[in-house]
Amino acid sequence: DQALGTLAAEHYDARLLQLSRSEGLSWFFASARNAFGKAGFHVALGAATAVMVGVLVAVPILRTNSAPGQTAPATQRYASDVGEIATLTLDDGSVASLGAASEIEIAMLPDRRKLRLIDGAVLVEVAKDEARPFSVRAGNLTATALGTVFDVRKNAGVVRVAVSEGAVRVSYPLMIDGAPASLTTHRDIEAGQQVAATREGLQQARSIQKDLVGAWRALRLDYLDASLRELVADANRYSPLAIEIEDPDSRLSDATVTATFDGGNIERMLVTLPDIMPVDVDRSASERIVIRPTP
Repeated sequence: DQALGTLAAEHYDARLLQLSRSEGLSWFFASARNAFGKAGFHVALGAATAVMVGVLVAVPILRTNSAPGQTAPATQRYASDVGEIATLTLDDGSVASLGAASEIEIAMLPDRRKLRLIDGAVLVEVAKDEARPFSVRAGNLTATALGTVFDVRKNAGVVRVAVSEGAVRVSYPLMIDGAPASLTTHRDIEAGQQVAATREGLQQARSIQKDLVGAWRALRLDYLDASLRELVADANRYSPLAIEIEDPDSRLSDATVTATFDGGNIERMLVTLPDIMPVDVDRSASERIVIRPTP
């Protein structure tokens, strides 16, 4: 990932205060299982999309890395733990919701507001300030808005931007043979639209339901033509055990899926996978789960 804007390391305190990995995790998974225990998991290849009703889970407020009485540094970093959804109110009044196992950096500058999504997912409800544009950077992609609600997901080499209110300008380099060129592609997307950026470039905008933007806050994980690699990477944000794909030729990893599943019940997803894809799920190792193509 590229550094945030032009800020140098000395401009911020690199210490990261994040919530304890064990703090509340048992409660989180227990409550998620109770909320979704009778809900089914549905997934379909191609154009069929399954729908699951999620239950909104109360989220804790992330702590900052500034000690009481100290002036906040130019850049602040926040992180959430595995299975944890968190939210915080920024200095300008904007609200950022952080997905499970996600990490962001925030810089509030006199002429602009900048958030860098290091990994995971973030939904931003931007406080209007025409004099200071608000941008979210994820890898080589930048999404800029003046006042809007949108989310950005960075997962397995793919960045997705979806808008539920207002409009966002998405900027991404022209990709040549999988590498970014000096030219930049711009695309404006409106409420009810999503765009994906991959090694092939910035894709065309596609329509989505507005209420699906940021649905991961209710443990509902929706995908539109996403790869199995993306699904597994996201599942690892909620699973206490590491999930891996052993797929030497990447055919299985690259298979596209349109799906909705429950982040609070990853086990059900794993049980269902062999029924809808040619895979074996190997739980023989105590520290990880391995997904392999069926022989």
